[in-house]
Amino acid sequence: MDDAIESAITSNDTGLAAPEGKCCDNKEGYIDKFNWGDSSGRSGTVLTKPPAVWGGSGFLGRKSFYRRVFRFKKNRNSALFREYAARQATLPTQLKRRGMKDVLFTLLWIAFGWVFGASYWSIFLVWDYFASENVDTETNSNSTLATTVPSSSFEDTRASVLRLITLVSYVFVWMPIFHTISFNIYTNPNGCKIGKPWKRVAIIYLSHVIAALPLGLLYGLGLNRWTIHFLIPTLQTGWVYLEWYLLTRFLKFDWRVNIYWLPVYPLYVSIVTLVIYLPNILRPSQLKTIIVYISLITMTIEVFSCYWLKHLFMDHRDNIRGLAFCTAKVIIPLEILRYACFVLLWFELRDGAQIWDIARNVTFSIVGEIYSHTSLWQLCKNEIEIRLLGRKFDDFSEIYHCFSSIRSIFEYIAPALFTSNLQVLGYVYRKTKMIDYTMSQILDSNVIMDELWMVLLTYYLIEIFTGTLCWLINKLTSYRRLSMIGNLTWRSLFLMIIYIGMPVDIPAFAAGFLSVLTQP
Repeated sequence: MDDAIESAITSNDTGLAAPEGKCCDNKEGYIDKFNWGDSSGRSGTVLTKPPAVWGGSGFLGRKSFYRRVFRFKKNRNSALFREYAARQATLPTQLKRRGMKDVLFTLLWIAFGWVFGASYWSIFLVWDYFASENVDTETNSNSTLATTVPSSSFEDTRASVLRLITLVSYVFVWMPIFHTISFNIYTNPNGCKIGKPWKRVAIIYLSHVIAALPLGLLYGLGLNRWTIHFLIPTLQTGWVYLEWYLLTRFLKFDWRVNIYWLPVYPLYVSIVTLVIYLPNILRPSQLKTIIVYISLITMTIEVFSCYWLKHLFMDHRDNIRGLAFCTAKVIIPLEILRYACFVLLWFELRDGAQIWDIARNVTFSIVGEIYSHTSLWQLCKNEIEIRLLGRKFDDFSEIYHCFSSIRSIFEYIAPALFTSNLQVLGYVYRKTKMIDYTMSQILDSNVIMDELWMVLLTYYLIEIFTGTLCWLINKLTSYRRLSMIGNLTWRSLFLMIIYIGMPVDIPAFAAGFLSVLTQP
């Protein structure tokens, strides 16, 4: 043991009795040795303080700051990963190993994730089919010269109907469901006055519909993008938090998170939204420089999000479903953003961009995945804490496994969702011609739409290579990756797909970054 007291004894006798001698104090007032003797005349000296040798175990004191910092040997893995015994409000859940459940869940989300983006378009296509038939019939009956070109008044009607369908879906379906699920994962209904679950769900859902009505009216006014995507979400979040406070107070729900850290989420949303709208803020030349380093930006946001979720669930470590849902809600826009920048760099190669730009982007992506999926960062962080502070202060190591598990599936889901949503938009555009001018230029480009599958395949090959590299690193460091998905039931996993799929506006990602390709 490194911290054992080293002794130097002058006698050859190994069976020493308890020392009975005079202790000698050094000039600093510390006892560093004592002399002993017995009735038979034997005597000796025992050093209680080891010699001050540079780099040795006794340099400047047994547990001194300098000895910890300047020791040549690294700390053992048991010291780096062992948790200190502490009384927690709740016990952590034993996480399972990664397995087939993670693979099946990933394939399920890839197969059905496009449904949410196509939901309101499908309603509009049904309405447009019957409305177009009625317009053609009236035109043919009222005019001797048949024409297939819709009138401008009909085009205005189509635009109004599409806006109405989007608004109604937002106010009465998507946002109430999203906030109802959020309230469910943040609270515990054990002390609720209303015993039947369907009554509780109905009351909570109707409360969220009422809360979404005034903000839905603001969306319907056709305000500018800055107001829609920054001001209204902030107001909506504050309004929903007030509603949750009233629901927990009058329905006797118990919180399963630290409510004082909940208001940090709007700050995260604002940061991510600002990054998404960088194409509308920066010039194309500036944007092309930033997207090379987008993986470092997303890794910084991930560190911030990990710190936030750590404090949000610190006293409620058994709330595995809430932690998994919140982590997925944080990770999905970052992964879509990373893939959107990779797609943009791919097509920029045609316009004279250097191959080193995409090489640096891929390199930084590999660095980010090594940070998330291996123990190198934890080893370095814990080593620094032990050397500088004498102990490690990580009392919630499960958070790293959670981020690694959720991110590993979104690294394959996000590119598939991005590509499938663009394909759906291309089909809708060919049927209705209802996309804005920027998206129409993108969807009309056969080069972009046809080559998306090649970009997707290349990105997946990079992910497979990076995953293999992380596996080798974990093999060498004896680090086992655990799974949050394995601890959730299939019912919760289906609920996660609904919960994450509704608020993510993938066309906004595509329109923002791919619009650079249409600019001179």
